[in-house]
Amino acid sequence: MFELLYTDTDSAFTDKAIDSKIIGTKLGQLKLEHDFLKAVFLAPKVYGGIEKIFNDKLTSAAYIKVKGLKDSKFIDFNSLQKLLIKNNELSISNEKWYRNFSEGNITIKEELYTLIATANKRIPIYENNVFVDTKPYTLKNGVIIDDGL
Repeated sequence: MFELLYTDTDSAFTDKAIDSKIIGTKLGQLKLEHDFLKAVFLAPKVYGGIEKIFNDKLTSAAYIKVKGLKDSKFIDFNSLQKLLIKNNELSISNEKWYRNFSEGNITIKEELYTLIATANKRIPIYENNVFVDTKPYTLKNGVIIDDGL
């Protein structure tokens, strides 16, 4: 038995190792992308972790994924972790490309990308102003019911 920590269309993060029989390159098997010692999941497609890297000895390195951010190398794991504190945010300069098909050109603009724990798909749960979990929204007749969080 394991706890599902985060999932997306083509990924799943669990708190325990998945049976090695279903990890591999054969049709129907799962691909092991990361083995995190520690991880933070802020929003859909926004997460990072300290990876286990096995060479001659155990070492670690940070892996950060932020949807919409061209280069996440300017974000370290500690900065991502600080975003778990309620109302904390991180602003990063980001190059964004805009295509104009009718004019046949591309415009590149430097914009500010603000990273914050989001609650657009689930209700965030905070303990002592630290983001610890989420729970699903409840709908009744197509309307979101506020359940007091």
